[in-house]
Amino acid sequence: MEPVLLGNAGFVQNGHLTDEGLAALRSQMPYADLTSLDRDGRLININDLFTVNLLTSYIRWKLGTGGEAEKDVQPPAQVSPAPIRQ
Repeated sequence: MEPVLLGNAGFVQNGHLTDEGLAALRSQMPYADLTSLDRDGRLININDLFTVNLLTSYIRWKLGTGGEAEKDVQPPAQVSPAPIRQ
């Protein structure tokens, strides 16, 4: 993502994302929470976006809002503290 932003002088100025750069990032990553970049648009903070939460949001976004990934989840198996005898 960063090379795209750095390749356009209108997206970054003095190490900060411009409004145009933030809009471009939103269009490329509609699933991302860019709240922190809204408050502090320093380009160095872009690495903080890449979290497990971002990955989860991306997967949900790719699967659609129907939560199809959750339909295949099985309940956890029951575990007995003692051996099970048959």
